[in-house]
This record gives sequence, structure tokens and C-alpha cells, in this order.
Amino acid sequence: MSHVPFGQRDTLALNLLRSDAFVTRQGETDRAALQQQLGVNCGLIADPTQQQFCNEVIDTTVANNRFGTATSLGGFDRLRSYPQGRFKGAHTLFFGAEYRWNLTDERTPFDIFVMKSVRTSIQFALFYETGVTSDTRSDLYERKNMRDSYGAGFRIVTASGVVLRADLAHGKEGVSTAIFIGYPWEL
Repeated sequence: MSHVPFGQRDTLALNLLRSDAFVTRQGETDRAALQQQLGVNCGLIADPTQQQFCNEVIDTTVANNRFGTATSLGGFDRLRSYPQGRFKGAHTLFFGAEYRWNLTDERTPFDIFVMKSVRTSIQFALFYETGVTSDTRSDLYERKNMRDSYGAGFRIVTASGVVLRADLAHGKEGVSTAIFIGYPWEL
């Protein structure tokens, strides 16, 4: 992660993540054998939506057993508008930018009902993230495969370094809100 200061009160945080799985021994990749192990038979499911979901679970398991699983995207840290672990694959590529503006400095005490005289910094943040997961490396660099997430948030940074974060993120699948401890991209 890199930080680029713009002035006394604002910073641009940048993050690049590349993660690759390396499979030393493949797991089970036969669909019928997997269905038997899991105790399901997708072909016997009458509801088309449930049958499709069953097939997707089997397909995902086959891909994970064949190619492995790298760092997933989605959740509190990367592609924040998507659910935790929404995108998984053998290879991951992620870019993130977060502009942080300090509304107060660390000498300003935080003085509310339950917390008095705790020294803090309050930040406003705007962020944009894009990333992709894939079972093959060649698909990582095609823009059409990337997912985007953007939004805004507030951070309370205590004098001890604890960061309390609230974000509102938007992406192709909707809006997500999160309250979390720690800056994004730390995990």
C-alpha cells in the first residue's frame, strides 16, 4: 500500500493486490463423484432456480479443486459494495484508491456522552476499487471482466491507532453499508 500526501490534511491511499493459487495436488473434479460426496443430485431437482444453484455449487467446487483459490474479493476490504468473498478464483487482481481528508487533527478531543477527552482524528474518505478473479491468468487483464466499487465513508482514528470505519459503497449488484474496525486493505 502507498500513501501520497497532498497537503497537511489530505492523503491518497493506493493499493495493488495480485494473488495466485498454486495447486500441488488436484482435488476431486468429477461432477458425479462430487455430487455423490455431497449427497446431492442436481438433475433430480425440479425447481429450475434451485437446480441452477446446485450446478453452480458443483461447478465452483470443481474449479476450486482444479485451479485452487486465491484471495477473494468482496466484503469489508476489497470491492466493498459486494458481499464478503463474493468473487473467488485461482488468480486475483485488485486496484484501489482512497482519498482521505482529515476533518480534525489529533489534538482535538473527542467529547461525547460515553467517551470523553479521547484524542482522535476524524476523516472523510472517497474511494474507488476495481478487481477481478479468474481461474486463468489471461482473463485477469481484460477490462470487461473487472468489477467496480465506489463510495464514501468516515473514519475515527484514536490516538492509540485504532480506526473505526463506516462506509457506503455502490457497485453493479447494489449498495452496501459497513461499520468495521481498521482501514481497508489491511487484511
